[in-house]
Amino acid sequence: MKRTLIKTSLLFLLLSTVIMEANAQRRGNRRTAPPPTGTQAQGQTNNGNLPMNSNPYGNIPIRIDSSGADGGLDTVIHKGMRPDGAFETRSEIMNQRTPLPYEHLRYDDALYAEKVWRELDLREKMNQPFRYDNKEDNGDQRFISILLNAVKKGEVMAFEDERFTIPLNLAQVQEKMGGAGADTNNVTDINDPSKIVERVVTPKTFNAKSVMKIRIKEEWVFDREASRMFCRINAICPLKTEYIEGTKVERGQSPMFYIYY
Repeated sequence: MKRTLIKTSLLFLLLSTVIMEANAQRRGNRRTAPPPTGTQAQGQTNNGNLPMNSNPYGNIPIRIDSSGADGGLDTVIHKGMRPDGAFETRSEIMNQRTPLPYEHLRYDDALYAEKVWRELDLREKMNQPFRYDNKEDNGDQRFISILLNAVKKGEVMAFEDERFTIPLNLAQVQEKMGGAGADTNNVTDINDPSKIVERVVTPKTFNAKSVMKIRIKEEWVFDREASRMFCRINAICPLKTEYIEGTKVERGQSPMFYIYY
């Protein structure tokens, strides 16, 4: 019995040694694949992932044009150093005036009421004062510029809808002014036009001339106590003209924001 166990143990040890030597020979005969180079490496990066430490712009410097960081809105007020008229103006006193409130209308006296939507085309001759492109001591005199300056200073609040349920902060208003995205222009060498020296990224800015219409929400009420018709302006919405990318062909108008009047 003891001899049988010894023979079995020796046979098992011999088989284990043979298997270990065979595995060692197989690992030694394997050849390690060289790292991919050239087109092989390029083919492995075609899955959308850039290789490590790679620059997709070819080490060309990129410069951000921050000249229109305010969204294209001219907020700098250039006051005159000398009188510009034959008499003294009272612009500061007029700016401090408080507008008169509407005459109170009672619900019981409203015999008829209806909401009316209108659009003012600022290109018409009678509406040209809204596009008065001039600079005074209190800034740009265009209606859209005055409105945006008031929004930026926090004097009025802009809303997303005509029912004034979603207020907009300054960043959201500027996004609607300038739109999303940016334009990238290549700057070439003056001596070698085929050589790109830098790329200039210019964020899209707002052009005040693109506002050619104003949408107005009104409510017409007939007061039987006064026997007259009253008109109440409820909301004002500037409409920005959209163009086909790269052309001057109008695509339509898009509402920017609503102001409670």
